[in-house]
Amino acid sequence: MSYDYEGPQASTRLAVEFLTVWMEQNRQAAVEHIVSVLDSEGGPERDFAIAGLLNLGHFLVIQVAKANGAVGAEELTEAAHEYLAYLSVHLPDEP
Repeated sequence: MSYDYEGPQASTRLAVEFLTVWMEQNRQAAVEHIVSVLDSEGGPERDFAIAGLLNLGHFLVIQVAKANGAVGAEELTEAAHEYLAYLSVHLPDEP
């Protein structure tokens, strides 16, 4: 597979790929795939992948805020922060 390693959309797309593989529940296969992408010749830097995962997390937590009725940038940000604070205390053992 070919990757374009430029910009936040590209890093977020990589994060979507990694999360999609991870969600298939075969964690060993997911780890092997992720490592093979990161270690491939010309592959992305680790910080690029981490930035993509953070972009994806940010996007998803804003979607949660929207689904819970938040509107406007300030309210969305506040609701997202509240949700993350809640998760930090009430994080389930299994996703």
